[in-house]
Amino acid sequence: MKEILRVENLTVRLPQPDGMMTVARDVSFSLHEGEILCCVGESGCGKTTTALALTDLLPEHSRVSFDRLVFNGHVAQDATTCASWRGQGIANIFQEASAHLDPLFCVGAQVRETLITTRGLDEEAAHAEARRLLDRVGLKPAEDVERFYPHQLSGGMNQRVLVALALACAPRVLIADEPTTGLDQALRLELAGLIKGLAAEKGWAVLWITHDIDLAEVVADRAMVMYAGRIVEEGKAQDVFTSPLHPYTQALLACRLRKDAAGRLPSIYGEVPNFRALPAGCAFHPRCAQRLKECDKTIPETFPQAGGRKVRCYLRRTV
Repeated sequence: MKEILRVENLTVRLPQPDGMMTVARDVSFSLHEGEILCCVGESGCGKTTTALALTDLLPEHSRVSFDRLVFNGHVAQDATTCASWRGQGIANIFQEASAHLDPLFCVGAQVRETLITTRGLDEEAAHAEARRLLDRVGLKPAEDVERFYPHQLSGGMNQRVLVALALACAPRVLIADEPTTGLDQALRLELAGLIKGLAAEKGWAVLWITHDIDLAEVVADRAMVMYAGRIVEEGKAQDVFTSPLHPYTQALLACRLRKDAAGRLPSIYGEVPNFRALPAGCAFHPRCAQRLKECDKTIPETFPQAGGRKVRCYLRRTV
């Protein structure tokens, strides 16, 4: 598959009242045509921040650095270059669609505006194409739906509007940040199926951010696991989810919403560390039952494994 996006050693620092805080460290990955890469991990691990950096949507005064960032053959010089890719090759689907749709305009008008802005269509062509896109994402009859305002639609319908807006951008890369948040199980699977089908049909390279492991298993071709701002495991989704190598990945998989014999829900001991007070060595070692002596002293490098997998853990060091 053709490589569409390559990220090498991306680091993100966000402004805080008392200085800068690093929330993503040396993040490297690639996206290929027609592929869905799921980034999983607990809230506060740096997943969303990493994604927002790719289109320069971070807060003002944030600092983004990288060794190399290439989109569709074009090399980024700085974060400003990333901003130029937004909507012109890289599209976003955010969680909580109602917060990202303008309540003052009907959804049809919002899709038309995107078509005019990104594709340069005239009003008549944009009107026809907007209806086609709304119909394509299952909002039927489109001629009726286009007249509704976001508050008149359900959460699932508004998420489909965001998918239509992404389609309007004709992207090569789609960033889907928790796009099924707030939807029931049936709607989550339905929307996931829609995006997965469009990725295959349109050749989208998709970065899907989620903490829903069950959903990630359904949609992902590859998976990468983030913890405390670093990627700790990466590989084919089937390998990562059926035979996890990093203790954190193992713990995540053990914490699915299934009660044990005593009726309790499983959980991981402790909590994600504050970025301002990361423990020395491996950030996961205070919560890890398999930690070694060196885990609290130095940060492990990423060790390559069979099948193209990569794991940042001393337990998987190669000789």
